[in-house]
Amino acid sequence: MPYEVNILRSEMLSIDMNEIFVERDPSFNLITGSFKVRDNGYTFKSLDESVAIVSNDGVVTPADQTSAIALGTTYIVVKGNETGATGIIKINVMPMDVQFEQGETVIRDDSKVYPYVAVGGKTMAAVTDGGVLYTWGDNTYGQLGIGLTSDATPYSTTPTVAINGNVKKVVVGDGFMVAVTINGEVYAWGRNDNGQLGNSTKDNSISPVRVEGIDNVVDIAVGLNHTLLLTNTGDIYAFGDGSNHQVIPELTETALTPQKLHIKSSLEIAAVYADNNTSYALTRNGDIIAWGENTSYKFGDGDYYGNGIAYADIAEKAVTMSASTNSVLALSETSHVWAWGSNNHNQLGMYLKTIIHMKLLLKIQLFQMYIMKLLKVKIGLERCNSR
Repeated sequence: MPYEVNILRSEMLSIDMNEIFVERDPSFNLITGSFKVRDNGYTFKSLDESVAIVSNDGVVTPADQTSAIALGTTYIVVKGNETGATGIIKINVMPMDVQFEQGETVIRDDSKVYPYVAVGGKTMAAVTDGGVLYTWGDNTYGQLGIGLTSDATPYSTTPTVAINGNVKKVVVGDGFMVAVTINGEVYAWGRNDNGQLGNSTKDNSISPVRVEGIDNVVDIAVGLNHTLLLTNTGDIYAFGDGSNHQVIPELTETALTPQKLHIKSSLEIAAVYADNNTSYALTRNGDIIAWGENTSYKFGDGDYYGNGIAYADIAEKAVTMSASTNSVLALSETSHVWAWGSNNHNQLGMYLKTIIHMKLLLKIQLFQMYIMKLLKVKIGLERCNSR
């Protein structure tokens, strides 16, 4: 995911342009070495102005400052006027404390998280803004994290607390769940016949169990039987079923504990995604890479085969994506939606029911390819009360 910031709908966010710089990427240049430059001004764009707008000088303001329950997500695209380099900031507008409506001072609580929901087969999960995880639905393997229900009714129709606080995000696989906390800890539970819980066994777990050895996790994703973790240093760890190269690209082995992928640090991974047997990563430069099963050309590189890491041939920079069994969607910085993979049920938004893949688009500029760097720690995001 791009750099992500939560703001209340009563706040404004100021992007400090002194903390934005552009770096020439040596991997795309005939000239060796890398150096930082200042661009000749920047332009800003909000991809969803019904959530928040951004001014020419980088001030982000929630669009709805009248409703106490207003919330939503948008992406702010920052583009260099001279180099054309692009950076992305994800803005989550949080519900505002009702106390503000009573004329009292709002004390910002940065432990609050953006409300989140997840669906997987017959199992559901939701995270409140206080980080409480509720689960309901099928509990055959203990995937609700609340212990086993009776054999006669292996499900729960009532949302029940599985983790009482600090949860940032939850994802639901086939009979299992994985959650990451605001502290970067990962917990997993449910079905574990392929080691998808990462606890060094193949035993199911009816309650959340910490995935040991991995800290500072910022994003998670699950497929049918495998799990991906992304740390704050941009490292990807994977475990579970690897029979289709979806765990380690070079291997087809099952991993019972987290395995670090050998991906160039210069790619700067921002988010991870997965479908049944394929893994994906989004870089901060807007590229999508994929590994694992390539059924229906869902790598997006025009090649039906191949087990290594592949780049999707999108002619624009992506800000987020979503993948299903055999089809992929991506949202670009220009608000365009790109689709590839299987179209047998018109899921690509095309009338022709066939399997399609993207044509190869050459984007490399030999002498200068710039990447915008938005410093996560020094980004200079200044909150100020808009009232």
